Amino acid sequence: MKNLDEILLEEVKRALTELYNDYSEITTIGIIEKITGSPYTPSYSTNNIGLTSFISNYENELGLEFLNYESSYCNEYNSQTAVWRFK
Repeated sequence: MKNLDEILLEEVKRALTELYNDYSEITTIGIIEKITGSPYTPSYSTNNIGLTSFISNYENELGLEFLNYESSYCNEYNSQTAVWRFK
């Protein structure tokens, strides 16, 4: 039986495969949108810290490199999202 980390890692890898064709730089919000299949719509100010931390833990396995954080304004809320690029 797979644990939650293994399942989420598979979903992130699948999203990255799709994003690889479109972008040289991607954001955590972009990964969330690929996984869920819907636009990112926060209900409060956030910085995606949970998924960003998860991706950081698997950064090498995912073939990503952290670049920086950028601000995003959506639904009247400020968000900070990590920007990554493929190695």
